[in-house]
Amino acid sequence: MPKRMLALPFGKDDLGSDRLNFLRKYQSLLGELGWCVGIEAKGPTLEGWAEDCFREIKLMGGRFVWHLPNAAAKQLHAGVSDELKRMADEASRFKSLGLEAVTIHCAPAASFDPPEDAGFERYNSPMSAEEMLAHITAQVGPLMELNRLTGGILNIETVDVTNFRGGGYRVPTYLQLQTGCREDLLWLKRQTGVGITFDSEHFLCAGNLLERKADFEELPVDEPGPNDRIPPAVAELAKTAGYWLRKGSPPTSVASMSLADFVEHAKPRLFHFGAADRAIDEEGRIATHLPYDLSQPKQKQLLDWQIRYITRHRGVIGAVIEVTGQLKPEMYSPWSPRPDDDEEAKKKTYLTVIEEIEALQ
Repeated sequence: MPKRMLALPFGKDDLGSDRLNFLRKYQSLLGELGWCVGIEAKGPTLEGWAEDCFREIKLMGGRFVWHLPNAAAKQLHAGVSDELKRMADEASRFKSLGLEAVTIHCAPAASFDPPEDAGFERYNSPMSAEEMLAHITAQVGPLMELNRLTGGILNIETVDVTNFRGGGYRVPTYLQLQTGCREDLLWLKRQTGVGITFDSEHFLCAGNLLERKADFEELPVDEPGPNDRIPPAVAELAKTAGYWLRKGSPPTSVASMSLADFVEHAKPRLFHFGAADRAIDEEGRIATHLPYDLSQPKQKQLLDWQIRYITRHRGVIGAVIEVTGQLKPEMYSPWSPRPDDDEEAKKKTYLTVIEEIEALQ
């Protein structure tokens, strides 16, 4: 069975960093643990920079994947754009060098930036169940085409159902309906044959809203009563995506779904590691993409479960460290509780995961 990959993200701008040298230091230790080093390439193109990185990783006995920019598939419901076709063509060619997966976020459905003083109405849906269902189903054909163009290595990723408003703290959050926040990701996998990249932060944060947990306990619940006549589109979306949706109200999960149950159904090919189980902490600060603190029982339990799953299941490529330091003010507020140094945040998390892999053995 191939060794599982523990990867760092790597983009063209990282060529001047020492990430490859850092990975080289730990290739032997990971090998002894039954794992290997790896990178997840970032950015809109691999040409002209990734070839040498991929060769270096292969010489270390490692593996590599590619994550397209988050907005790459923004118009996927309208078809595969020329830019996506170009990326897919690159992926197909780099597959011969060993590229194993290409991850995308499916198309977002509706987004708006609410006023800073907006109340719970910022979680009301601007679209109907019929519109959301049409948006999801419209992506089946394009996903099948894109998967074919990449050489059969396309992955779709779990996403959150909220986003941060612009400016200042970038809080509070607001509703951003996206394809892939719940069971619609499983439905699309069945319909198209693509793989899944599982991001626990996205899954848990989406679940907080849909299941009224954490920051959303007081959010109104809008679901049909036992004697209500359910419109066909509402019922079909609930069956497809796992949540009730009505224009002007927040979406509500049909039933609670645990992370373990979702993963068992999804059978992901790739995992993204991050510590958050909510988008905003108790002090109202952005809490996503933070390094693990394994003195926190919930964080340790989550990481351990994922490591065990990865090691026990064939077909899993491995995991990518998805944590960040203070990249730039417009992305993470200076009040967000994360290390100032992005390299430090990533490397310390990488070592934390290695230590946990070793401890579990």
